Amino acid sequence: MTTTTYAADRTALLIVDPYNDFMSEGGKLYERTKETAAAVGFYDNMRKLIPAIRAARLHVIIVPHHRWRDSDYKGWKHMNPSQVWANQAQGFAAGSWGGEFHPEFGPRNGDVVVLEHWAQSGFANTDLDAHLTQRGIEKLILVGMVANTCVEGTARFGMELGYHVTLMKDATAAFEQEGMHAAHEVNGPRFAHAMLTTEELLALLPASQERKHDDETGRDRSEARTLAKNSEPMTSKEKYMGKLEGRIALITGGDSGIYHHNEEETTMTKNTDTKLFHAGLARSSAIISPRSESKNKALVLEAFDTLFNKRDYAAAERYWSPNYIQHSAHIEPGRDGLFNLIKSIPPTLKYEPGMIVAEGDLVIIHGRFSGFGQPVNWIAADIVRIADGVLAEHWDVIQDEATREQSKSGKPMFGNTFPK
Repeated sequence: MTTTTYAADRTALLIVDPYNDFMSEGGKLYERTKETAAAVGFYDNMRKLIPAIRAARLHVIIVPHHRWRDSDYKGWKHMNPSQVWANQAQGFAAGSWGGEFHPEFGPRNGDVVVLEHWAQSGFANTDLDAHLTQRGIEKLILVGMVANTCVEGTARFGMELGYHVTLMKDATAAFEQEGMHAAHEVNGPRFAHAMLTTEELLALLPASQERKHDDETGRDRSEARTLAKNSEPMTSKEKYMGKLEGRIALITGGDSGIYHHNEEETTMTKNTDTKLFHAGLARSSAIISPRSESKNKALVLEAFDTLFNKRDYAAAERYWSPNYIQHSAHIEPGRDGLFNLIKSIPPTLKYEPGMIVAEGDLVIIHGRFSGFGQPVNWIAADIVRIADGVLAEHWDVIQDEATREQSKSGKPMFGNTFPK
């Protein structure tokens, strides 16, 4: 298998069966997949991979299993074992919590949700192929559940139809280790065009490749800003003269959209009345295209992972401005103040990203800090301003993570599980 590239307009991430019954604690199949999921870091990898895919503007397609409904299988002569189980256990029942999409891994605004598949292929008896063909998609990246059934069945069918297929070895799980072995050691190598880990794929995404090229050539990353074809470009002075007004960004979860891959690209014209709204901050700036906003999200994800998880301070300097501004009563000023704080924290520190949104030069990311020597985890909303392709300014809002007993809503503050 050879290294491949993933053009945003011709590549789709297929998220297979992202239901609560599979992926949320308390789901009917959660415990059965828990061991293999933990062995490959499934949930951590999904939280890295899906936001990065969205940031790189690849297509995202949800490939859902059939949701149980009463009398679905009445009169069927040849139900397969999975269908027998689903009929008895009411798996992914329509209208139930277990049949709802996982709040982190389900669809966002602009994603495609195809028709439900009845057995083990997202193509059979659905409209998946039609959606892919109409969008000019040639390459498929598959994640989700279950590695050796619906994920493999969809991938194999896609290969037969002529699609380039990539299997993610650490962003899927199975009911037993033998299922993972069959999917990735026995069957996958015989039909998949590529089999990658999450880190390997992230390095191949368009945003990562563009950033690598920028680093090698020394070009300013802010060149992603676009000019309107029929408008006179703004002068440097005019770029910073536009009057700006504040707006509070609305962050939503579940099926509500925070990202739309079909959004028209914003242009920057010689119009001093043009207004760019930031999250409650009025500051001078040029209008930034959605593609730049996508790169900003990918930049923040890479920066946080490099500093907080990898603890690679030399590499992290590439992401933080030497003139970095930190708004905090507890962290010493500048980039050195932040880095010295992280150096003082135990090596068990772990950062997990969640929802991420971008508007203009601002990025807001919802995440969890754990393993830093305190009795409770922190849930943080970090607000970062990007300038010249690096993190220039930072604000945050932090809360102690509530336990199941403390939660007033009965729901976790982050992800799908309560802290242990």
